[in-house]
Amino acid sequence: MNPKYSLENVEDDKEELEFLRESLNEMDELSEQTARVLKVFDLRLKNLAKISAPIYKSTEKVARLYVNVGETVNSLDNILKFYEASGHDSAIIISGIQGDDIDLYLSSIKHLHEAESALSKIKLLSASQSQKETEKLIAVGHRNVEKYLSSKAKKGSKKVDPTSYSLVIESLSDLVNSSMDSFNISNNDNPSNKSNITSNPNPASNFLIMKSSPQSQPISTGSSIFRIYSENFIKLLVCERQLIDKTMPDTISRESFNELAEKVYNSYIRSAQRVCEHLTDSIYSNITGSIEFRSVIKDTYNSLDKLLNLEAAGKNEMKVLINSISTPLYKTFTGLIQTLKSTTNKPHVSKSGGIYGPTVMAFELIKNIAECKGKVEEIMYSLGDGHWNERSDSSNLSGQRKPSGLQILSHYIEDYISAISQMIEVVSKQYNQPGSMFAFQANNYHYISNAIKYSTVISSLLPENVVTKYENLTLRNRKALQAIWQSCLSTFMSSNINSNEKIELFNNSFEKICNDLSNFVVYDPDLRGYLIQDAVDSLVPKYSAFLDENKVNRNYLKFPVSAVEKRIDQTYSNKRV
Repeated sequence: MNPKYSLENVEDDKEELEFLRESLNEMDELSEQTARVLKVFDLRLKNLAKISAPIYKSTEKVARLYVNVGETVNSLDNILKFYEASGHDSAIIISGIQGDDIDLYLSSIKHLHEAESALSKIKLLSASQSQKETEKLIAVGHRNVEKYLSSKAKKGSKKVDPTSYSLVIESLSDLVNSSMDSFNISNNDNPSNKSNITSNPNPASNFLIMKSSPQSQPISTGSSIFRIYSENFIKLLVCERQLIDKTMPDTISRESFNELAEKVYNSYIRSAQRVCEHLTDSIYSNITGSIEFRSVIKDTYNSLDKLLNLEAAGKNEMKVLINSISTPLYKTFTGLIQTLKSTTNKPHVSKSGGIYGPTVMAFELIKNIAECKGKVEEIMYSLGDGHWNERSDSSNLSGQRKPSGLQILSHYIEDYISAISQMIEVVSKQYNQPGSMFAFQANNYHYISNAIKYSTVISSLLPENVVTKYENLTLRNRKALQAIWQSCLSTFMSSNINSNEKIELFNNSFEKICNDLSNFVVYDPDLRGYLIQDAVDSLVPKYSAFLDENKVNRNYLKFPVSAVEKRIDQTYSNKRV
């Protein structure tokens, strides 16, 4: 059993609890006082933060200002050193290179260059004066270095006999002139130099409407000038290679030559790129120039590859140039024929007839292309026979030997001239009167047949029957003109009208034909003679026989036989009655 809890114990516990309660109340008061104190601290800390924040920002600004001032002081110190560079290094520069201590001398020159570059950016009179003094010292330093290197080269190299070179450049002035001409052409961006090409929206038809002008002459000879420039460029590299091999040790000769060649090679590429851009910008107006340029670049590449080993060096700039000119050039051969065959974009025929301007332009162009046959053969062979036709089955022929490039060129020229004849047929329809149309065709076909016969290069590439073809076309139109003249006599066989009426109808018809052809110019005297004789043979015998049969008094005729012959001669000779 538990002992009985006494009353005294209860009282003791009660007292302890009372004491504990009082203690807790005191602690509660102390806690409240502590909380109030902490709140005061918190408020004061917040106020302190508000006060210290601007101070912190000001401190940051002061730190930045300190850094900036330090950098400014350093920059000013450097600038002052540049001001003093001429005085500091003048003794070293003026005295020249002492012994073999070239490193110190070159270091001084480098320091002067840095000073000159810095002073040139300062817009102050004092800086300008210091810059001039620095430039003078730099010039002196360069001369001293040249003298030093020259003396070292003379001591360490053997004498060279210039006559021992296997390749001699005849005249350096030729190189300078050809190089400058090529440079002028490659940098020729003046719009006036393109005045010989109209602003036709179809670039392919520009070759049909070009007009020659004095300004176009330098452009037309640009490629040949570029060939001279390229050949002299190779000659110089060969001579330089020979000179380096004789004057420098084998251990450094190859590297020295490569470093030298790198700079002149890059200069040549820049010039070639400008020429290429000029040619491709108006490829149809520069076809022969593009053919020549492509040939020059290929020849130069082969020579340079032997000298510089371009393949191993990974230099493909010249291959890129060949592709850049070849791609548009290949398309022009098809474009030319398609343009000639097109029924649109053709200049109007002249009222005075004569030879159609585009006929002359087109034939001169193909003649110029044929004169480059050695360079065109390769192009034609790679493109294939008949590639210029919209539907060519030449590539599908099996068991047949592929034609040579010269044979393909011959086929191309034949089709090209055939396209010119198609153009003549199309544009001749611009004439309202059939007489003018037939005279126009006869005039142009006669020109083509003569142009082929009198061009050695064209006639050598074409079969003989081509000339016969255009002579027959000329004859066909002569016969058509004869039929027109004979139409004046159509009423002579009629039995419904009398002879006077027949003569009146003859006069009207004859005069109308003469008026139609009177403004038409036939420049070729042989063709003019043929046309006059054709007309006389068509009219005079039958007209004279009619007058005799009907016993017409020739004294009262408007056109007696002699007058008919005279009027025909005046008509074709473009003489006014």
